Amino acid sequence: MATGSSYRYMIVFSVATAPKNGDETSGGGSTGLEERDIVLLAWVLVDLVNGRICGPPMYREITTAIKEKDDETMVDSETSALDLEDAISQFIQFVNDKNLIGDRGEPQFALVTDGQYTLRQYLHPEVVYKNIEEKLPECFYRFYDLRKEFSRRFSSQQPSLLEMAKALSVPAEGELNGVDECKVVADILLKMACEHG
Repeated sequence: MATGSSYRYMIVFSVATAPKNGDETSGGGSTGLEERDIVLLAWVLVDLVNGRICGPPMYREITTAIKEKDDETMVDSETSALDLEDAISQFIQFVNDKNLIGDRGEPQFALVTDGQYTLRQYLHPEVVYKNIEEKLPECFYRFYDLRKEFSRRFSSQQPSLLEMAKALSVPAEGELNGVDECKVVADILLKMACEHG
């Protein structure tokens, strides 16, 4: 599979965000304009050599302290940053516990996301806003976009996650984000690697 040819391991990474103004949508499929803060980081390790998902998806819920002021909802960014920073630290600890960092500090894995929103529109801007970008490891700046890879191999258009799942007979339904999204992306990744190499 082209997406992971130089790596044995891939980590599927997803976020869920808090809806704004009563909008109930969140996660990688929306434009991000209605989103507020990341409320969940989720990830799962995929072993491409053995064609398996290594354990259940891991996740870290992020609590955000909210203050009401003059009919406006304001986020206490100092409290939120500590929680997001802690979640990122837990991801780094997971990577270290799995021995996925080489002798010279280089990652022995690549991140996989369902589109570019997860990192470029949600995570990167939020860590900059909360002034914790130095806590974000290098692996968050290079990643494989599953939609782009799928469209390169199967279709000229970039399909939704549910469309990719249906095309490869991967069980998935409804609004997917966070942990459920990780599982479906991992299943699609394995199908692409094992059956469509």
